[in-house]
Amino acid sequence: MIIKTHIPNHKKHKSNLLDLIDSIPNISSNICDGEQVAKSDWYLNSSYPRKYWNYFFDILNPWFDNMKNTYGSNKVIIDNYWFQQYSKNNYHDWHNHPKCHFSSIYYLELPKTNLVTEFKTHEPIPIKEGDIITFPAYLLHRSPVNNSEKRKTVIVFNSNIYVS
Repeated sequence: MIIKTHIPNHKKHKSNLLDLIDSIPNISSNICDGEQVAKSDWYLNSSYPRKYWNYFFDILNPWFDNMKNTYGSNKVIIDNYWFQQYSKNNYHDWHNHPKCHFSSIYYLELPKTNLVTEFKTHEPIPIKEGDIITFPAYLLHRSPVNNSEKRKTVIVFNSNIYVS
């Protein structure tokens, strides 16, 4: 099951989040096995402050509520998070996210709807900028080649749910 959550006031948050992401040093793999990403904090030391995440976490209540209601969970924990920016011709090939229940992708900048995440075993999901999709982390997915002149930016996070 793939869950979609929309973040209210996305346009206001978009500007603030992009400013905070812009302040992060560009420590990117640039070209690595299966991906070409313009900028990411994936390879940045985990102790480096990520102010964008503090801001983003504060606006995630609709997502937490959706997860708790959908799965009857009283506890949802986000274990890992990062952002990725894709310039023209950037991509991220087929992969999954081990050691967690769910992966989520927030579409902070989405210049074209054909740049949404593709799944090997699921039909395309209608997504717009400001949406978060959450899916079982074992699902193979990819970010297609950015064929746009405009940048695509996502915030990705992995989570686990607990039911007592």
